[in-house]
Amino acid sequence: MDDEERRLSPADAEDLILRVAAEETVSHLSMDSVFDPTPSLKLEPWPPGGDGPCKDYTSVLLRSMGACLEPSLSPSESIQWAAYVVVRILARVTRNHPDPQSFEPLLRGMCEVRRGHDGWHPMRRAVGWLLTHELQRDPTGTGTNAKTVPEVDGTDGIPWTTAAEWAAALARTLASGDDHFTGGEGDGYARELFGPFVAAASGDDEEDARIRRWFGVFGT
Repeated sequence: MDDEERRLSPADAEDLILRVAAEETVSHLSMDSVFDPTPSLKLEPWPPGGDGPCKDYTSVLLRSMGACLEPSLSPSESIQWAAYVVVRILARVTRNHPDPQSFEPLLRGMCEVRRGHDGWHPMRRAVGWLLTHELQRDPTGTGTNAKTVPEVDGTDGIPWTTAAEWAAALARTLASGDDHFTGGEGDGYARELFGPFVAAASGDDEEDARIRRWFGVFGT
């Protein structure tokens, strides 16, 4: 990120995502280890990913997104733009990663970030697009090498075999929480970026409605 313009370019985002994918930790010799930018909005929790210096690239990326300020955009639009850039790259990377679970801390962190004075979640619609729509466009898993987690201590592991199944399971887990989506007019720019889309249906009307409410995904 450029310290003057506080931009998070697609190239910057992809580099950090690949570091997350490799589960890299931040060297104490790296400038990333002390990365602690001022957020462009009053966000909670801040810093996301835990207090103190960054110890993994998930935290570096979350803090970069929260601090992003594009010159031509407002602070609220800049964060929505950063989330858009990240999930567009994640859509490609997760389909070809052997363990998409590597990205769960990042996606959970994106969902947790909210604006202090009104509880608006600036990144949650982007995560909803990724999990409930984009990754569901390949329901058979064609083109993905994501596989079921191996047995551990006699357990069957996690019951998903494709990135689409992983995404659906994570969406259900996230939406079971009580921290409901607060959108209002704050999501206007995200709606412009993603366009209209509808969350994939599972056949359970009650569960589908809960997921749509939690992510603020209603096809508009």
